[in-house]
Amino acid sequence: MTKTPLTTKKERLSAQQERLKKQQQLLKIQERKQRTKKLIELGGLIAKADLSHLSQDELLGALISLKPLAKDAKQRAAWVASTKGHLKTVPAEPATPIAITFSKPPSQDTKAELKKLKFHWNRFRNEWQGYGDVDFIKKQIKSEDVHVVQLKK
Repeated sequence: MTKTPLTTKKERLSAQQERLKKQQQLLKIQERKQRTKKLIELGGLIAKADLSHLSQDELLGALISLKPLAKDAKQRAAWVASTKGHLKTVPAEPATPIAITFSKPPSQDTKAELKKLKFHWNRFRNEWQGYGDVDFIKKQIKSEDVHVVQLKK
């Protein structure tokens, strides 16, 4: 059976549609990667501003309160001027990884202190983890049932 010009055109169009679908999928992947990169960069700005200790609700509330100020060009220029030197340097985090456990559940004050020291709860290992100096952490956590361990790097 010979191909008619019409079936040949249909096959070409079908192949072209497949190529366009693949290109569209690649574009979606690229857009998602760009968005992810942007979100990571924004998270980095939160860390550089030393605001990572705030809860998500507190941080969102602070950003929403900035929205009306962002319309003012003078205010935006003042913000840019205040960032001199902050974007180029990343504060060095102490290099000593630490795990903290308690024989009984810690008080809310102790948990708040741990969060202030940028420790986080690991629910799988049932311990608080973060970076810092073991002696300093022991002094800060005023609890008799605390066990502070320096982890391997």
